Amino acid sequence: MNSVKSEGKKPLLILVAVLVILNAVMCINLTLTYDFVFFLGFMILGIAVSSLIATLGGLPALLISFAIGCLISLILLPFPLTAIKALSPLPFALTFKNVLKNKLGRSSAVAASSAVLTISFCVYFVLYTFSSQGTVTPNAIINTFPNFFRELTEIICTSTTIKVAGELVPSITPEGAVKYLVALIGIFPGIMFFIISIAGYIGAWLYKKTIKLVTGLTLTTQSWKLKAAFPTSVMFILALIVTSLSTSVSPISLASINICIIIFPALFMTGLNSAFEPKIVNGYKFPRLLRPAILFILLLFNVMYFSFACAFFALFDSIKSIIPKRKTEE
Repeated sequence: MNSVKSEGKKPLLILVAVLVILNAVMCINLTLTYDFVFFLGFMILGIAVSSLIATLGGLPALLISFAIGCLISLILLPFPLTAIKALSPLPFALTFKNVLKNKLGRSSAVAASSAVLTISFCVYFVLYTFSSQGTVTPNAIINTFPNFFRELTEIICTSTTIKVAGELVPSITPEGAVKYLVALIGIFPGIMFFIISIAGYIGAWLYKKTIKLVTGLTLTTQSWKLKAAFPTSVMFILALIVTSLSTSVSPISLASINICIIIFPALFMTGLNSAFEPKIVNGYKFPRLLRPAILFILLLFNVMYFSFACAFFALFDSIKSIIPKRKTEE
């Protein structure tokens, strides 16, 4: 590792510069849709770049690069939320160092980092809403961020249309969209965790693919294999049952929905990975045929069915892993 660090000074400086540039680009004021796209792009690339910085330069280089990037971001857009956005890839870079050392699995690293980031965003929104409105309710949150929810309302109205007298008209009125948003605010933490987790998995994949190109290291550790723990699968199934049986909005139903949303990304990525992971029989690797074929057919019909199939594969493998294998007689 020392030789990697000594030979990687130039790539390290380039990576730090890239991270700073990403921060600057993220601070460009755009519309809601493009701002969100830019933030996701910053998250994915930032996770990969910052993880490479941690691999080449260690913790000091990582913290210095984020300090510079965060400072540039705040100069361009002085707002507390800017700092949270600028620091968002940092938890992933810190946890991925432990994945390299086989002290943590990739799923655990992504889950822990996503949880830290989700809590950070939620705490900010709660504190900002309370300081602005004196209370924290769904309506207070909407009133605190009027521009955001106004544009989100327009997106909901324009994306759901019906044909009347040969013309397409919105099927949801602005008032109906606001009521819909009030109901959705209760599951925003789960949605936020879902989005951040997906960005984390893609960033981890990009980091794994580029680390050999930049550093010459090859990641062959078992920690990078995606697995769904059996207790997590049981928790998802129970939460899914509670959500399906719930007939009204309650703290229990909101909690169960959030649990489903939070766990689903891990199940989706794990199931998708298992579909293309070779099957080992008597020490020989054979490509899977049935699972990729099923996913390909479902993807042609409906993306939602494709996603659910990936989650089902992960649940199936998780339950199968606790079933003792039948011993064969020699």
